[in-house]
Amino acid sequence: MLARSEILQFLNTCEIASLYVLNKSHNKSLKADRAIKSSIWRGDLPDEVRAKYWIYQCPLYTVQEDSRKLLRISDPTANTYELIQLRIELGEGLEEIGLNIDTVKNDIAKDIPRTLLVANSKREQEKLFRILLALAYVKPSIGYCQGINFLASVILKVVRNEEVAFWLLLGVIKKWDMENMFVPGVPDLSLREHQMNHYFMILLPDLYSHFRRAGITSSFFITRWFMTLFSTYLPFSTLVKVWDCFFLEGWKVIIKVSIAILKELKPMFLQMDVEEISFVLRDTQKELHLDYKSLLEKGFGIVVSSKELKNIEENFYKDQANLKMQAAEHTHTLTDQEMIMLRWAKSQLSSIDPPTRKDIKEFQKKLEKLDIDLETLHKHHLSVSMELLHVQKEIESLAEKKRNYFRILKDMETKFKQSKSFFKKLVPGKMKKILSSKTGNKLNITEIKQEDIADCQQKLNYIEQELKELYMQQKEKYSIYRDAQTRVEELKEKKQSYSEQLCEFISLQMVKNDSSPRIRHTPHPVSF
Repeated sequence: MLARSEILQFLNTCEIASLYVLNKSHNKSLKADRAIKSSIWRGDLPDEVRAKYWIYQCPLYTVQEDSRKLLRISDPTANTYELIQLRIELGEGLEEIGLNIDTVKNDIAKDIPRTLLVANSKREQEKLFRILLALAYVKPSIGYCQGINFLASVILKVVRNEEVAFWLLLGVIKKWDMENMFVPGVPDLSLREHQMNHYFMILLPDLYSHFRRAGITSSFFITRWFMTLFSTYLPFSTLVKVWDCFFLEGWKVIIKVSIAILKELKPMFLQMDVEEISFVLRDTQKELHLDYKSLLEKGFGIVVSSKELKNIEENFYKDQANLKMQAAEHTHTLTDQEMIMLRWAKSQLSSIDPPTRKDIKEFQKKLEKLDIDLETLHKHHLSVSMELLHVQKEIESLAEKKRNYFRILKDMETKFKQSKSFFKKLVPGKMKKILSSKTGNKLNITEIKQEDIADCQQKLNYIEQELKELYMQQKEKYSIYRDAQTRVEELKEKKQSYSEQLCEFISLQMVKNDSSPRIRHTPHPVSF
């Protein structure tokens, strides 16, 4: 096979990249042999084969078949994309999937003019509008979320075909599990931030500490960079090269490039305050990253393991699950008897006298409002809990590092004292003889210098300062955590009180109607 033959060593990177998209067999062989990786990371994929390369990397056939099944299209000759557009136009199935098409249209219409890649073309804007509308129809769980417009516009710009761009957008969302980046609450954004923080803290500890002292969290830039895959931050010429790598290796590319960007800008960031850093991170910095080769070279040299990312993800969700379980233990739930009463009230509501019916409805509204407030507060409490847990783990890691440096420092000081004592006892002639001998060459007591000890002491002092700042941050976050927990408890108690009053009030009506299913307690008058 050509892809496995020795001819590869005579091809340049552009020719290898072109060979990659000739057919599927070359694709698989080159990927297995890693022959394509260096080509893509050098940014040498030719523009004329980029669209085909992206399409090859995505499961377009799978998403098309899934969509046909979802939409119950049995005719194999039917154009699925055209049918989606027709159903949207006719309003077919919108109620069934729970999609408010007017709201979605308005939201998309507001964002389209702000999407730079199509801003100067009415025709491209119309194409993008239809793509986003079709996505909302096929993925009602997402509907429309800001950020998808930028992803879709990049794909449309590269593939130049509306229908193919739609299927490729669906393929990207499916292959790289991006749906939870866009559903309400964007749950996976916290995961990506957690993964990014892991490498940020390890690979750029001084900048990470500087950001923390300035009060800047990774969310300042991760939301913008990760949800749009840099499409609102990098110049287009650099962006497509980064996307080439993303299509090859997935999410770890976004982390590697993020670290590379921070590494490039680190000297500038270390001299900036919070406002200046925030501006650079959130604003479009196209002029800073026109040299894609430099950015990709730095990104390629950063080691991010897919296995490690998976481990971080598993631990992240384990921590979340444990925190949710702890919260669930204190959540008020209705008893079986209370559930019977509420079901009875729902079935008999029309036969209850109007004043009583009004009181019951008012109680139900209060409970529904409390449920919404509790859900919002639970999310906030979970987020704060995860932040607190992250700080605690950081403290543990730094404390361990401090212990190691302390041991190294003591060991160095001991060896330094031994070396001084050793050489004091030697007469000059004997010292010269030892140092010139083979034995003298093996001695390591002269390797420890006063500067080494000072350097180690400086690092230890730096870690101690870091720990001090982290303890302060832990104290602040714990205060926020306690406030959120207190508020949750207050709402739970309020909900419990309301539900008990409502159920007692309903039980009175059940007794009056002589249809009580053996109430286990004696009801008493309820004050509203």
